[in-house]
Amino acid sequence: MQYEKDNQLFADIYRCITKPSHWVSVLDQVKARMNVASVAVQVIKKQYTGAMDLQWEARDSFSLEHSALHDKWVNNSDNPRLMIEVTKPLQVVRDEDVFREDCPIFRRFLKRLALAGLGKAIMLDITLPNDTLLSLIAHRHSHDDRPYDVEIERFLYALAPHLSQALEISQIFSHSMYQQHLLESVIDHISMGLLLIDEKGGVIWGSQMAEKMIQSSSVMTLHNQQLRFLNTSIHLSFRDILSRLTHHASGFERHILVVRDEGSNALEIMLTPFHDNGSLPYALVYLKDTQSAAIIDPKEVQMLFSLTPAEANIAVALADGLTLSEYAELKGISIGTTRIQLKSVFAKMGINRQAELVRKLYSSVSMPIQ
Repeated sequence: MQYEKDNQLFADIYRCITKPSHWVSVLDQVKARMNVASVAVQVIKKQYTGAMDLQWEARDSFSLEHSALHDKWVNNSDNPRLMIEVTKPLQVVRDEDVFREDCPIFRRFLKRLALAGLGKAIMLDITLPNDTLLSLIAHRHSHDDRPYDVEIERFLYALAPHLSQALEISQIFSHSMYQQHLLESVIDHISMGLLLIDEKGGVIWGSQMAEKMIQSSSVMTLHNQQLRFLNTSIHLSFRDILSRLTHHASGFERHILVVRDEGSNALEIMLTPFHDNGSLPYALVYLKDTQSAAIIDPKEVQMLFSLTPAEANIAVALADGLTLSEYAELKGISIGTTRIQLKSVFAKMGINRQAELVRKLYSSVSMPIQ
């Protein structure tokens, strides 16, 4: 019976990978299984100076409730257990295994433990790469003098591989989630909406901009996570394009839709196929409101092409569609001055015509991502 309960406990540890708050429940179970006062798990890295740096920890509910008291008297640099030499990749150590009863340092430490309501401990130490130690520490109550028997030691050894593996996978998962969050944050700075949809129009993922555009749109909506267009003929056309796109063998074909509605700006939609290693067919959907226009920063153009501030301003103005006379009137300068500035811009950029100026600016890194 106990064997089955232990296996259930070991399996429950892996829930902590995607739900870190579940460590409290797991350690409560370990505490009950060992019949102790508190259980904590720590990852400690040894610095080149010899100092021990706490990198991560989890505590049972009792330890969390009394964390201030435990940290004051036990969890600090004065803890003599930090001086214990770990000689094996995996070991279970009791206080009496390393400290003599008459050791003055340990006796003072026992008094501090008592102030925190804790007694002697048993530790499971697992050596990790890069001078890092994974340690589970269980304490008796201060008035509980029972020894830790062989059965508890066996339990800790059985717990060890599950504990270390769950922690390793948790770190990998956390790093992956951080990278995903970082990538999504970067994508959310793009003014164009981006969706990943399946072959039936189901939204797998969408950027914040795409979500905002759909929520405020009068031509499209999300229904049960399915991208739908309110105009029936447009929706049927979208589904037909999507069907052909996701089953296209080459994976390079792209389709564009322009959706207009009375009283609203046109919505430009580009669909491009995306195949997951040739197995599952998806489509990337790019959404762009025609009202949103790219704004080129003159300061970036100035740095990119080694222009003066005045030259960068006229270059950006012409790229935005102004004529020389309109720019001269806007700035209050003569048309002759603008021609001199433009001639200098052409020379520095290695071009001869205004069309080349527009093309060069809009193909440069100074062009905002749309």
